[in-house]
Amino acid sequence: MQHRWIGFMALWMACSVPQPELPEPAPEPEAPTYRDPADLPGPHPQPVADAPPEPEQWQPMDPSTLEPMAATPCNPGLAPIYQASPTRDIGLAAQVHGAALGCLENGMLDEAKALADALSREDAEPADAYIQAKVALTRRGPGGEQVCTNDAFMSGILDWVEAAASPEFSARMMVDPSFDAVRSAHRYRVATLPGEDRMAERLVGTLWHGPGVGAYGTVARMQFAEAGQGVMHRADLGEDGMPVWSQTPMTWTVEGQQVTVTEENAATTYIVHESNQTMSVEPGVGIPDFFDYPSECEA
Repeated sequence: MQHRWIGFMALWMACSVPQPELPEPAPEPEAPTYRDPADLPGPHPQPVADAPPEPEQWQPMDPSTLEPMAATPCNPGLAPIYQASPTRDIGLAAQVHGAALGCLENGMLDEAKALADALSREDAEPADAYIQAKVALTRRGPGGEQVCTNDAFMSGILDWVEAAASPEFSARMMVDPSFDAVRSAHRYRVATLPGEDRMAERLVGTLWHGPGVGAYGTVARMQFAEAGQGVMHRADLGEDGMPVWSQTPMTWTVEGQQVTVTEENAATTYIVHESNQTMSVEPGVGIPDFFDYPSECEA
């Protein structure tokens, strides 16, 4: 009995000692409903993508590095198939190109034209324009004698030359003998000598044509040569009603988009409109004074 009393007293004394207070549990933080950008790590630098080249910065490829475009059997049946395609199909377009070249090699000019016409679409590529120009140039005949009968006008051909301008197809035009007839056209020079501030360089070797005059066609031509030299050609009607050509030496200088031509101490300044490849004394007034293509079949 005494031992029980002693145990009870020891337990009571232990319970009477003050116990330390336990800390209150910390409240759980509320989960944020969004992330503040200022709390995000970083920023981390990202690699800067190369900017696409400006249109004026490309140059034609080395023609010697290009494989000839392959000619395949002439197959005008590809034309309606390609025309029915809702979008430009690269493989099918290549087949049309090859077939058109095959038609030209075999003298099948109407079939080549049918294939070239099929390439006229809004999503056309430079390769398509190159084939169209090549077909039309061939249809003009060796000396241009088939221009009217084959509707192979230089004005339309130069539109295709302009559309074909690209590193590969400008290089092809430079070595393709089919394009000999357009080498004096300003649009050909722009397609093969791209870049800014090259007006003087591009004018060298160009031939500009005055407006057509009825059945006589172009009666004025301006030819630009190297070192600021050139020749002005003009035609007057002879007693028999036929044009008689004469020529006058000229000099020329370039400042921006303006070309000053001097002949016999008389200077005329023309504005070169690269949007439509014409020259005018006055901007946007009436018929241009000179075009980069001749008057054809107006009679």
